[in-house]
Amino acid sequence: MRDSVCDGYRVSSLTYLLGKPRVKVPHFAMVNLIAGEQVVPELVQHDFTAANVAAKLREILLEGAARDRMLEGLTRVKGKLNPPETRAPEKRRRLRQTAPQRSFSTWLDLARTVHGRS
Repeated sequence: MRDSVCDGYRVSSLTYLLGKPRVKVPHFAMVNLIAGEQVVPELVQHDFTAANVAAKLREILLEGAARDRMLEGLTRVKGKLNPPETRAPEKRRRLRQTAPQRSFSTWLDLARTVHGRS
């Protein structure tokens, strides 16, 4: 698992104004929610700008401590979604996955395809 991730979210100002006080989660990214900590950078609403995305990607695309922490966190999340005791041949494993697990696996497969990794 050597892929980099940066999540960004932006909604209309009215939606954000009405929703912000009602949303009681520490993170928005599914990976971070599963991990219970920030694994991948999140840029929300006004922080989700081209300059901020470029800065975060520079931190995690280049080899270094930030990238290593993110990759270690992604590995831990993958382990939570597919613990060793439940591993089986691919077809049976996919059939037994919960919706969040299938979503994460699909996302991971897509990221690997985009980056030319298998």
